[in-house]
Amino acid sequence: MSRKTLFQLGPPEHRGDAFSRRHPPMPVRDRAKIFAPFAALPPYAKALTHCREKAVLVKPPEIPDDAAAQINGNLKKLLFLLKNNQKVPIGLAYFVFTDESTGYIESCRAHIIQADAAAQTLTFIPRNQDAACTIPFKQLCRLELD
Repeated sequence: MSRKTLFQLGPPEHRGDAFSRRHPPMPVRDRAKIFAPFAALPPYAKALTHCREKAVLVKPPEIPDDAAAQINGNLKKLLFLLKNNQKVPIGLAYFVFTDESTGYIESCRAHIIQADAAAQTLTFIPRNQDAACTIPFKQLCRLELD
């Protein structure tokens, strides 16, 4: 048979023949597992967890007045942009408490979901993550609008 004839015939149908008995169709729920992404970087995630456990814990940093003024100015711009329903990508650094008086500084790039002036909180989703984070304004160490 020529290729043209094979193409016109379409895909083969195996209903009840010897091939279909030896190779039954795969259920859709199992077929989806084949294409699901696999955890390519579990050692990396484990290393990050290990680093956080071994991180040097510090007291919350004192923010200089000029840096605090810049953070406040960027927060005002951010609140204005969010009122106009604009997506706002940012870069930020914030203090994460591990106990009452010590912790570490986390920095990331993120998209803002909400800035609540009344509650003094910032809710964002770090890039490459699905979970949202909410932090108080007073924990911000750096805030940059992209």
